[in-house]
Amino acid sequence: MEPIDVIVTAGYSEGKPDLLAEYTGSPRKALAPLAGKPMVWHVVHALRAAPSIRDIIVMGIAPEEGVDLGTPVTFVRNQPGLLDNVYAGLDTVLRQHPDAIMTLVASGDIPLLTSDMVEWFVATCRQSEHDVYYSVVPKAVMETAFPTSKRSYIRFREGPHCGGDLFMVRLAAAHRSESLVRAALDRRKSAWRQALLMGVGTLLKLAVGRLSLPDAERVATRIFQVRGRAVVAPYAAIGMDVDKPFQYDIVRQRMG
Repeated sequence: MEPIDVIVTAGYSEGKPDLLAEYTGSPRKALAPLAGKPMVWHVVHALRAAPSIRDIIVMGIAPEEGVDLGTPVTFVRNQPGLLDNVYAGLDTVLRQHPDAIMTLVASGDIPLLTSDMVEWFVATCRQSEHDVYYSVVPKAVMETAFPTSKRSYIRFREGPHCGGDLFMVRLAAAHRSESLVRAALDRRKSAWRQALLMGVGTLLKLAVGRLSLPDAERVATRIFQVRGRAVVAPYAAIGMDVDKPFQYDIVRQRMG
C-alpha cells in the first residue's frame, strides 16, 4: 500500500477566548502540557508510529516558533479559520507530493490516539472508493470509556453518535467541492438556510431520530457533490477531543 500523508490541525482563532490555554497557562490549546509534552506532541507521535503514515504537516504552528515535537514534521503558520488551515494543509501535501491521491486529517487535540487506531482507520477507509471518510463514535463506546466527557450526540436510527476527529480526503474532490463546503459553513447559523440546504424531510428525520447513517451519507453526497462515508469507530479516543478544562483533566488523569 502507498503511504499516506497527514494534516494535523493545531491552529487557533485570533481574538477568540481559549479556555484551555487560560486553564493550563499555555500559549494555546495545542500546546497545553500533558505528561510533560505539548498535547499535539502525543497526536504527532501516534501518527509517526503508524506504518502507513509518510509526511506529517502540522497546521497552526509557525516554523519560527521553535516548537520541538521530537520527530520531523512540516510546520505551516496559522490560517484565519479551521477550513483555511485544512486547505492550506492540502496544498502543502500536493507541493511535497504532486502525485498524492488521498490524505489523512487529524485534530491536534486527541492526545489519547494510538498508532493502532490510525492503522485501523486508514485500512477501513481503503476498503471502499469514497472521496471523504469521516469518523463517528457510538455513544455506548464513548460513555463506556469516558462517562463524564459530555460529548454532543446526534440521534441516528442506529443510535446516538458523536463526531470523531479522524478524516480521510481525496485531494481532487476536496478542491472541487471547496466552494460548496464554504457555502454550507456560511449557513450553519441560520436554521432556515440549513433547512433549504438539507431539505425539510431530512431535518424532520433527524429531529425524531429516524435519519440513518446511510441517509446522512447520501445527504452529504448531494450537498457537497463528493462520495462520503461515515466510518463507525470502535475507539472512544478518536472522539475524545480536549476542548474544555474538565476534559483536559479527564485525559490528564488517564495519562497519569
